[in-house]
Amino acid sequence: MQPRALSFAVLNHKGGSCKSTTAVNLAGAMAERGLRALVIDLDPQGAASYWLCGEGPHRTTPGTGVSARVIATAAPGVDLLPASPADEARADSGAGLEEDGWAFSAGDLSSLLEQGPWDVAIADCPPTLGARTRLALAVTRELLVPVEAHVLAVRGLAQLFTAMVRLDCGPRAGGHTVRVVACRVDRRKRLSGEVLEILRARLGPQLLQTVIRENVQLAEAPSFHAPITRYAPGSPGASDYRKLAEELLAAHGRGAPE
Repeated sequence: MQPRALSFAVLNHKGGSCKSTTAVNLAGAMAERGLRALVIDLDPQGAASYWLCGEGPHRTTPGTGVSARVIATAAPGVDLLPASPADEARADSGAGLEEDGWAFSAGDLSSLLEQGPWDVAIADCPPTLGARTRLALAVTRELLVPVEAHVLAVRGLAQLFTAMVRLDCGPRAGGHTVRVVACRVDRRKRLSGEVLEILRARLGPQLLQTVIRENVQLAEAPSFHAPITRYAPGSPGASDYRKLAEELLAAHGRGAPE
């Protein structure tokens, strides 16, 4: 079953690649445009959960259904299906995920997205291609791959695409649309420009026009438990994630009320 909402798996197997930054701030930008967004935190480290809700209690009692686990955040229009660090050691042990004695499947999550009120679902994947990532791929239509404007990150991107093809979820397999967004771009440094040229040459239209500039407020926002569009609405980071939301919506021929 495919969800009716726009659905993205934010994926890169390199740690520190702006995955959670992109998942949270894209959700905030979508919500700012009047869409209701759900962030699905599938990373046991729980960066997106901490960003949106701090260290608050995210656990539920065994047997709790997936819909009961969704919580509202302080950001209007942004809901969260939080991570639970309790099963970090078991995260990639099988197709199902066991959370505090409760297991859910791709079918459970697909049903949640089909029946829920969300216009956009964004899954923050772990930096692996294990069970949690496969779950995200089963319930989303698009892969959004953030990549730093750094030569080593470009090399890692090629390795990621190779691994995805083996999972039958590569750029031309599995029915997923793959889009890449360049992050941490510093226009003052020649290296950033050179990396962007390499990415455009290799990826063509898969590379989005929007770039996310290096911006200190993006690093500060998690401490204030708010997307950049609320923490620093006039910052370059907020502007860039608004542009990213607009570009993705335009790709689907969709708009949203401001």
